[in-house]
Amino acid sequence: MVIFLYKSKEGSFMMKRKKGFTLIELLAVIVILTLIAVIVVPVVFGIIDDARMGGFKDSAYGIIKAAEFNYSWDLMEKKTPEIVTYTYTNGVETVDPTDRNKLDYKGDKPKSGTVSVNAEGEIALAITDGSHCATKGFNDDEVSVKKMEEDKKCECNDINTEE
Repeated sequence: MVIFLYKSKEGSFMMKRKKGFTLIELLAVIVILTLIAVIVVPVVFGIIDDARMGGFKDSAYGIIKAAEFNYSWDLMEKKTPEIVTYTYTNGVETVDPTDRNKLDYKGDKPKSGTVSVNAEGEIALAITDGSHCATKGFNDDEVSVKKMEEDKKCECNDINTEE
């Protein structure tokens, strides 16, 4: 609200109120909203990235469960336990040896990487979705997910990854 003083016809000063905001009040509101946006936007993007990282970790566990299932199925089919390697290139899965089943799981396939099952049924993986890298060695209990660094491969010491 703005208050104006003006001189009436009789010569006395009168006050007149006008409804509305001054330019300074509007600028103050804009500055406050800008400060809030500067603080909130990075927090929101961090939350979104954490959710994507968690989703990719869940996908990695789904792939591990599918590999465990295939290993168990091969044992039931009396196939000799051997190293089985599932390789992802541009989202396409290939299996070595070729007489083994592909992994059956829900969700997006990794962009690239390798999943390896040794003769004892232990699983190691190094897979990426393009922005995150998930790794797990044969002796590790947990999948580790981290943000991909530029010009770096997603690698696990227990397996050879060739992208």
